[in-house]
Formats: sequence, C-alpha cells, structure tokens
Amino acid sequence: MTLADAGRQRRPLASEGQPREDAAMADPRGPYRLFLRDRIAPAMRRFGLKGSGNVFELPDDRYWALVGFQAEWKSAYLGAPEFTINLTFVSKAAWAAERAGWSLTIPERPSANMFDQDPCEQIRIGALIPVSDLDHDRWWSLDGTTPPQEVADEVLAAIRDHALPWFRARMV
Repeated sequence: MTLADAGRQRRPLASEGQPREDAAMADPRGPYRLFLRDRIAPAMRRFGLKGSGNVFELPDDRYWALVGFQAEWKSAYLGAPEFTINLTFVSKAAWAAERAGWSLTIPERPSANMFDQDPCEQIRIGALIPVSDLDHDRWWSLDGTTPPQEVADEVLAAIRDHALPWFRARMV
C-alpha cells in the first residue's frame, strides 16, 4: 500500500461496532430519535398513519395529511431535546397543479415541517389544543423532568384528540 492509498482508506466511524441504541445515544439527537422510533411511531401506526422518523401521513387517495415532528436541535445539544408538531393538509390535485405551474423542483409530496407552501393549510398542533399556553404553540421536552412515556402519552393524546379530527374534518 502506498502512502497515497493509505490516505484514501475510510476511517471507521466512532459508532461502528456499537449496538444501534448505543450509537444513537452518542449523538445528542439520539434520545429524541429513539423516542420517536420506540414510543411514537408504533402508536402512530395504530392510529392508521404510516411513516417513520419525524414525518407521518394519514393515507388517503385525495389528500395529503401530514404530521411533522419538528425538533429544536440547539436544545438537543444542550441535553434536553424540545419538539413541536406541525400539521399539513392539501388536496393532492391542488398540490399537483401547483407543481405543474412551477417545475419539478417542487417535491411530489408537500413538506410536513415547512410552512408557507401554497396551497397547503398548515397549523401547529398547539393551536388546536384548548388549554395551550404560549400563544397557541406547544413544545414538549425530553429534559428528564417528565418520564418519556408520560411525554409520549401526552403527545399521542394530542394527535388522537386534535390532529386526526382536524384532518378528518377537511376530508370531505
């Protein structure tokens, strides 16, 4: 092996060889990602949504109905990930027409976490929760003061009781 070849060899990542959860926990965003994977995603599927990571979709032939989990990464690096939930709704026909009027640079599916996408209707879940504080915005924290399962239960109740009815009311 020449010196030039040695410089081209890939160095192993620090997380290689570690179990998946250990590698995830080495990343400050790891606890949040594991929270979504292990506590949120299974319940979202039981609610009839499909997806993974931070985006879930209520399947429908006529509409995009998207739930997006938006993390505030600075808080994750400080050891207390905070997140909120964005809801995006639009007819697939209206979205396709919008795409046709521009170019293929507009994605086939709208973003669950990017606002100001015409012709989408978008809202933060906090605006749907009757006793939401902070001017209709609701953020949850995985800072350790509340057990993660309690946070998951509250998040899932908000989705079940507020997000899903909001979507279904528009699917007429």
